[in-house]
Amino acid sequence: MNRVAVLIAAGSGMGANAAKVLSKAGYKIAIFSSSEKSKKLAKELRGIGYIGSNLNKDDLKNFINIIYKKWSRIDVLVNSAGHGPKGEILKITDEEWFISLETYFLNVVRAIRYVTPIMKKQKSGSIINISTYATFEPEKSFPTSSVMRAGLSSFTKIYSDEYAKYNIRINNILPGFINSLKPKKKFIKRVPLKRSGKVGEISAVVKLLASEDGAYITGQNIRVDGGITRSVWKVYNMKKQIKFLNKIFDKPITCLTAYSASIAKLLDGNIDIILVGDSLGSTLYGMKNTRNVTINMMKFHGKVVTENVKKSIVVIDMPYKSYINKVTALKNARKLINFTKANVLKLEVQKKTIPIIKYLSKKKLNVIAHIGVTPQSFIDFKKIKVVGKNDQEKKQLLELAVNAELAGAQAILLECVTEKVSKEITASVSIPTIGIGSSKYCDGQVLVFDDLININDQKKLPRFVKTYINFGKETKKVLKKFSKEVKSKKFPNKKFTYQ
Repeated sequence: MNRVAVLIAAGSGMGANAAKVLSKAGYKIAIFSSSEKSKKLAKELRGIGYIGSNLNKDDLKNFINIIYKKWSRIDVLVNSAGHGPKGEILKITDEEWFISLETYFLNVVRAIRYVTPIMKKQKSGSIINISTYATFEPEKSFPTSSVMRAGLSSFTKIYSDEYAKYNIRINNILPGFINSLKPKKKFIKRVPLKRSGKVGEISAVVKLLASEDGAYITGQNIRVDGGITRSVWKVYNMKKQIKFLNKIFDKPITCLTAYSASIAKLLDGNIDIILVGDSLGSTLYGMKNTRNVTINMMKFHGKVVTENVKKSIVVIDMPYKSYINKVTALKNARKLINFTKANVLKLEVQKKTIPIIKYLSKKKLNVIAHIGVTPQSFIDFKKIKVVGKNDQEKKQLLELAVNAELAGAQAILLECVTEKVSKEITASVSIPTIGIGSSKYCDGQVLVFDDLININDQKKLPRFVKTYINFGKETKKVLKKFSKEVKSKKFPNKKFTYQ
């Protein structure tokens, strides 16, 4: 089958080089530009050359019709653009903004509009838009391009969602400073690679996206910029689907601890996840830390919770030293799951724990990776402090989260991690993040139930704890009243006495 590649605004620069690369790869080439260069290059490549304006819908439509009439298909569309107005942001006129809309956005929409029915009919196609790195980090030197191509990014994602079912892919390439445009030295100084990009480096990505090697890439913005962009755009602008086990949550996940039947019944259906945490060591047994919590404690408290939960997901902690190696971890994990019937295990994770997550996951056990502050690492809880404040900690936490997901973790629990790092981790993994003292940017939040209601009437709780009711204080009032009535023989009166 002879594949056909159509290139818009490709008389020179990146578009022209892409035409040569695709021709060499065996594509029949059709080139559209506003000058004689299109015909000259097309002749060289034994293709179709057309002189017209990509701001004129009739020119574009006629060009596409000529191609289809001759070759009966279009497999690849590569959209480039000319240069729109520049200047100080508020001195750009309305007319210039409209010109920019035509130059950077509508030119692409029109071309796509004409090739889509053809690609839909043949059930395949790849659309590649050569855009700019300034899509996500606006550049004041070319403001109209930055603004309009940000809109192109949104268009691309919406289109990809709609037409992927027809095997039509669409992606944007975001070049940095490319040598075809002879960038100024002041721009090159900002590039980590300390050089301008080569047109061939852009064409290599065009070739990939056009080919079967890129058949699983769609709806993406691919940066080829020498590292000049620094932001992780997805962190700030993309809404991640929150999926945990077989449930999809359209709002953040709620999670509270429970260790008894009565609390489990209260939480069931009102809270998404119920955690049987090893925090029971301090909350129920008065321990100074969680290190003396045993497998048997977790088994019996876990069982009483799961027996009283019908709707919520139950997660259970693996206690200290119960997963020191793969064999021990699997043995104890099966003990907990088989006895309690909990849905998920939670492990406090360091780098050395990643292989254990992978091993348990391969054995079909669901695991949550607990990173950041890991209480089992502390004898004295007073020494616990927030993590993620320096670059080294940030790097370690990001790597740990990503590696935990790759190992098979179903979610990441972040404890006492800085807001910025929590935000980046949440965007860097596709599994949910559940935070405790780790900002609103996590996909869910967990608290110890006893802290939530301040059952012990503690005046000093961790900063991340919000007390919704001072149960301890209110209970003391009730106890005083009860004691007073018993001592004065007001209770029990006839109402509470069998006759």
